[in-house]
Amino acid sequence: MAEVATATGNVPITVVVGYQDPAILARCRALLADVEEIDIASAVEDGAEVIGAIKEAAPRVLLLDLDLASRSKVSLLPVLRRLSASTAVLLLTNSHPAEDIVPVLATGAKGHLDVRHVDRFLVTAVKALDAGEAWVPRRMVSALLAYLGSVGGAANSFLRG
Repeated sequence: MAEVATATGNVPITVVVGYQDPAILARCRALLADVEEIDIASAVEDGAEVIGAIKEAAPRVLLLDLDLASRSKVSLLPVLRRLSASTAVLLLTNSHPAEDIVPVLATGAKGHLDVRHVDRFLVTAVKALDAGEAWVPRRMVSALLAYLGSVGGAANSFLRG
């Protein structure tokens, strides 16, 4: 797929949206559609379609429903990372607790946004991820650090023998 520069001369941020709920999927598309710097490569509703869209578009940002990312016995995120390691993943959730979100962040997702806040933050989050930044609510940071500390502590104990 040839990338065409925007009127400002920048190459647009390619985005794939994967969300099970058609209403949320449509909302994300509507919010991103009029942003000149963003090109929605695909918007799909299931894991197999997400894999196909990643293979086809190799987007710079993937908006991924947490339920799609972790629904099967094999997590979708490692598969997606192998297909397109440079794609930044923003998890979209609908009021999931931190203990469901943090392990997926620890496997390589670069951010998290509750769908209740997409109107306010989606465009900013996509641009932040594309710029190499993480997008994680402050209340999630302590849970993520605690999780990484517990995983790191177990690894350090193992290494010390």
